[in-house]
Amino acid sequence: RDIPNPDLKGDFQFRGEVCRNTLLSTLYRLDSAQYDIGLMLFGHRTFVVKNALGRFEIRLNGIGLEQGLKPGAINPSQDVKQEFDVGRLGEEARKRMRDLLDRVRFHNGSYSPLYRALIDAITELDRQEFADSPRHVVVLTDGVNFVDEDEPTENRKLLDDVFKRKDAVKSADSDSAIQIHIVFFGPDVFALKELRG
Repeated sequence: RDIPNPDLKGDFQFRGEVCRNTLLSTLYRLDSAQYDIGLMLFGHRTFVVKNALGRFEIRLNGIGLEQGLKPGAINPSQDVKQEFDVGRLGEEARKRMRDLLDRVRFHNGSYSPLYRALIDAITELDRQEFADSPRHVVVLTDGVNFVDEDEPTENRKLLDDVFKRKDAVKSADSDSAIQIHIVFFGPDVFALKELRG
């Protein structure tokens, strides 16, 4: 899974475009007076390639370089960053998000630390200032949580942590529970069945 089949490169890029366009379309449909929006991306700054010696190397893509990351400074399995803090969705916020998303390029070899991203998003929305508002995490993904197939125990622990944090918020006040909505597509559309419900 580190290096997907090169024949899938076009499909991989296409899925990235579908995800970007869907997100932008949603942003422009929402009423700016009613919503506070934040943006968290994962797998968007680093990727892995196999060099001529057959060894894996961590490389930076355009966004990683823009942000001044050093090669190897962040492991692709932890490549999660809240690019925009939660705030009122106005025209300026939409423009800034669009500018960023237009520059994002996912690569073959990008990881998908989905569970880490979910944990960070739930933690962000669990702040006191959002406690009395309906809170939603909307995830757009190709359906694969991929950190490292050699670490199934770590992946399971992360998934358990997702539910633990979500349930902790929900039990405090069911009216302000954090709802997780997942939009996923691609060849592994059933890979997130464990997050349903």
